[in-house]
Amino acid sequence: MAEALSVQQLGIIARRYWLVVVVAVLLGAVAGYGGSRLIPPTYAATATQLVKGIPGTDATANYQAAQYAISRARTYPVLIDSQPVLEGVRTDFNGQFDIPELQEHLAASNPIDTPLVQVTAEAGSPDLARDLANSAAKHLSSYITQLEAVNGSSPVSVEVAVQATAPSSPTSPRPLLIAAIAAFALGCLALAIAVVNEVLVRPRRLAQRRERALRQSRERNASNTGGSAHDLPDEIIVDGPPEEIIVDGPPDEITMDDLPEEINVDGPLDEVNPHDLPDEVSEPLAPEASSQTDDGEPDDTSQSEQDQQSARASA
Repeated sequence: MAEALSVQQLGIIARRYWLVVVVAVLLGAVAGYGGSRLIPPTYAATATQLVKGIPGTDATANYQAAQYAISRARTYPVLIDSQPVLEGVRTDFNGQFDIPELQEHLAASNPIDTPLVQVTAEAGSPDLARDLANSAAKHLSSYITQLEAVNGSSPVSVEVAVQATAPSSPTSPRPLLIAAIAAFALGCLALAIAVVNEVLVRPRRLAQRRERALRQSRERNASNTGGSAHDLPDEIIVDGPPEEIIVDGPPDEITMDDLPEEINVDGPLDEVNPHDLPDEVSEPLAPEASSQTDDGEPDDTSQSEQDQQSARASA
């Protein structure tokens, strides 16, 4: 199992492939921004309603009415999808939308601990979003009052506090956000590819290059020597004094047993390496007797003997 890369190793890879990562980030940003411009914009408008409780006559009536309005406002957002509300909006737009489409365009919410109900409408244009929100708020208010009525009177009243206005910018898509996300994603993808290439692909490619170079070197050596590269071994081991020598290059193991018994040595003896000599070396012939003494003076005894021999020969 491969070891996990450290932060330092990732930094080295990022520095080595920084140009690729930068180009990927730029391409992602351009592609994200350009793609977001092709998406149809969506505008949202919001109308705010206020729920008020009808106070009683005692001293705490106003407080009780306010708390009642807050508690009731929590239940009203779900009524936005009710049939009477959607049918009223559909009628206002002369049947331009069907019920499922209106359910997708309209939504309601209640801010926490407030007697407010916010009706939001989404559409492809600012004016259409504004008109949908105001129409839905009006029909929701009427329907709530109708539901809360008991014996012809309702303990609460719902009024439109803030009319919806046409939005000035779309809520989606957001080109800058999409461009940033696309740039980050493509940059991470480029870095991941660089890591995979550095950890898995590049070492394998380098090994193949070394093997190819070694094979070509063998073929060149074989062509120079007149042999074949396949005849050469990967390693030659020579056993002999002074110690084992390993020669890189080509076939099988060669030892001193494969060498000849006699070795001819050319050149002066003082230039010969003793390790190059065989186990048995013939002794050289004894040098001729010298006619000089050790001091370098002529030997008189030898000279007189020679004169006597010459005299006998003449007699």
